[in-house]
Amino acid sequence: MRWLILLAAILVWVNVYTAVFHTETVPLPIAISGVGEGLAVADPGLAVSATLVGSAHDLHVMTPNAIKFAINLTPDLSAGEHTVPVVLMSHPANISIANFSPKTVTIHLETIVSKTVPIVVTPQGSPADNFHVKSITVDPPTATISGAQSLIAQLSEVHAELSVQKHSTTFTAPVNLFAESGDNHNLDVVTISPATAKVSVEIAQGAAFRTLGLQAAFGGELPGGFWVQEVKFSPSTILVQGTETDLNRLRYLTTTPIQLSGHTKTFTESVAVDLPNGIETVQDNLVSAQVIIVTSADSRQFSLSPQFVNVTDGYSVTSFDPTTVQVVVSGTDQALKDLKASDITLNVDLTGSLSGTNTVKITDSMFVLPPGITLSSFTPDSLNIVLTRQQ
Repeated sequence: MRWLILLAAILVWVNVYTAVFHTETVPLPIAISGVGEGLAVADPGLAVSATLVGSAHDLHVMTPNAIKFAINLTPDLSAGEHTVPVVLMSHPANISIANFSPKTVTIHLETIVSKTVPIVVTPQGSPADNFHVKSITVDPPTATISGAQSLIAQLSEVHAELSVQKHSTTFTAPVNLFAESGDNHNLDVVTISPATAKVSVEIAQGAAFRTLGLQAAFGGELPGGFWVQEVKFSPSTILVQGTETDLNRLRYLTTTPIQLSGHTKTFTESVAVDLPNGIETVQDNLVSAQVIIVTSADSRQFSLSPQFVNVTDGYSVTSFDPTTVQVVVSGTDQALKDLKASDITLNVDLTGSLSGTNTVKITDSMFVLPPGITLSSFTPDSLNIVLTRQQ
């Protein structure tokens, strides 16, 4: 009987919860209409932040295109900057809009131009074990893009993505085309014709091959006032083979440690490539590394092991690559005299990082320096960090 009472109470609570009004703030795109002939909008990604009110169920099942915001231009607007109101065009009857912002946006109208660019398809995932992507063919191979002159000038290609996950046979599939800026933002105001393409992916049995760049690993430290300006490799890339799954984890290969201790001038030495499990070189596993060393009386270089902050609750860092960051700092002779690596802290911010491999960009603000010391440079500029959910 007590179980029946408990079940009834839960059902009552669920019904009350779903019937009570809730608020939720979401970003929603802004549609643009009425652009004059020969002109185009140069502002991608226009959106409002809207506060919605409705039942928990209605908010959960609502699709983003159910609510429409718009900017209605007039054909007489000329090229240049214009501030225009944002208008709520429609929304479901069971959801109300408590507020939204901004109420106006500034847009830039430019002369519209067009050009033809190649279509680049990026495979997503990995084929079945012991299979690899042998070739990718796109039909048509090019598309025509149209839009604001400043945006079109940035573009040399359009993109598509296609999953090859677990595939072991050749296949053909349609893809949607999109345009991206150099910082990977979707240029939604650029028109692409055709909007879709057909991609044929040839899957072959056997190991896959990939050419990867090199990154130097170091051991020891240079004397105070010296730092590594650059490492030049010969050859500059290495051809390796392995499964698609293993190769997709790699962005570059690192060398075995190059010892820096005692060096004050540029030097050259032969080093091996540190190969992960399952990866083999197709060529000789030795490269020539020229380490270019420069000096400044008011600078020193250190090798830092990063610390991690703002790790998502329930996750932990299980590995990171590379494991050290080379940093060059500057200061007065007195400030540098007794400075040690332990006096400098690198707090890598993992806000928003989740399970799996995360590429996290290192910024100046992540370094904690003692008084009188300033940051000159650091390398690399990002880390590949693996987070795993804690048991």
